[in-house]
Amino acid sequence: MDHPKSLNALAIPSSLTNPLPDHPIFTDEKAWDQRGGSLDPKDDKVETYPSNKMRWALAATGWASHPWHIDSDGQATYIYVDFGEKWWFVGTPKSPDERDLEGGILRFLNYDLFGVNSKRLHIEAVLLDPTKYFFMRPGTLHAVVTPVPTTVRGRYFYSTFTLRQTCFGIYHDFVMGNFITNDDHPRTAHSLLSCILDFYAHTLMNDVKDQLDQVPDPTNFENFIDLMIFLHLVELRNAVHNWGYTQPQNSTPEDIKNRLMAIKDRKTGRKLKQWLFSRFEFRLKERPLPVQDARMTFDHEFLAYSATALSRHKKAADKAHAQGHYNITPQEVDDAVRRSLFGGRALRTFLVVYPKSKTPDFHWHGDTYSIKRRSEEKFRELYVCRSDEFDPESPWYENGFTADDATFMRYFKNNVEEMDIDTEAHQGDDASEDDDDFEDDDDFEGDDVSEGDLQNTKKRKAGESSHTRAKRPKK
Repeated sequence: MDHPKSLNALAIPSSLTNPLPDHPIFTDEKAWDQRGGSLDPKDDKVETYPSNKMRWALAATGWASHPWHIDSDGQATYIYVDFGEKWWFVGTPKSPDERDLEGGILRFLNYDLFGVNSKRLHIEAVLLDPTKYFFMRPGTLHAVVTPVPTTVRGRYFYSTFTLRQTCFGIYHDFVMGNFITNDDHPRTAHSLLSCILDFYAHTLMNDVKDQLDQVPDPTNFENFIDLMIFLHLVELRNAVHNWGYTQPQNSTPEDIKNRLMAIKDRKTGRKLKQWLFSRFEFRLKERPLPVQDARMTFDHEFLAYSATALSRHKKAADKAHAQGHYNITPQEVDDAVRRSLFGGRALRTFLVVYPKSKTPDFHWHGDTYSIKRRSEEKFRELYVCRSDEFDPESPWYENGFTADDATFMRYFKNNVEEMDIDTEAHQGDDASEDDDDFEDDDDFEGDDVSEGDLQNTKKRKAGESSHTRAKRPKK
């Protein structure tokens, strides 16, 4: 049977009132509200929640369809049908490795996006009609068929409950967005995730009791890993957005604002990490992990493995001809990752691991630790020390910079004050005067640096404590 021609109108902007107001699953709205923004699209006195990007309507005639894809920018989705009906097909990998590793770098490669893929997918069909709400977590592979004329309303959102999947989705979207997604709102996503980071830092560091149920619980190990994966994404922000690959002289005002926001977020994230490792004690089989070892294990080394996975992901996607949203090569991604790590301890691990690694995913594969809150006295003893004593990084590190940020911002030094963004993170002379050591790309490429960092890493490992550190399995 030949079906008549159909019309499928996707992502019609809609600022209609949220039908599930104040639901705790919508962390992005809570974070936006806390920052002082407005959720009311009619409020023109303050910056309003970007409902025209996050809320939308769909309209389709009978037998309209949409092939396999994931929703963009690591966003979760919920929809409800006004009238008509839709068949929503959800694909789950049959392979245990693919199914269990949502952050696997091969998860969405080698699919026929217009085929059934019955050999690779378990397919579940859900009939949506006006009696149902449908929630879908980030990174869910799905296809849609509309058998009768139908209108739908829905929204994207970010939630603490799917934080890990959001981060994985952003990596997938950057690496092969043109292949696997049908939309792209990087500026909106960047702004909302920045709000969520501020919300987490404020709630956790100030112990805001009535908001603790909406942030990751650091005493739960899986929640703690969720938080670290998110903070590592913050560290790699320049490497997963197109403005991180734009030369200063070619940057638009929007590019500069995005970079400034990323600097501010890294500053917040680095302060939050220092607070976490001071406030909480990590134990493996009742043996406490020294603070510096905990920071090395969960922050620097885990970040290095995530950075390695990102570089490998881009190479695998390029080999499979799965293109991202931007015309960026694997070598450019590799260089951007190195610049993101340069000046921090994660680079040393990256330089040692990367040449040998076949890292297949962004997951944590180490031991499971118990975590408990330190006494107030011990916390104050650890937290009041200067950050460069607690974690001796480059002088500009604590201000939120990566290696290319200071060079970039020096180019725009006279323009920073004109930007309508909080520039506290890059005031002062440290970042502009002390960054001469990384002005050239040669500072973090080539055999000399790799060998030197390799020797430094070997020396550190030879002198480290006898405590059993978390190990990732050999690949």
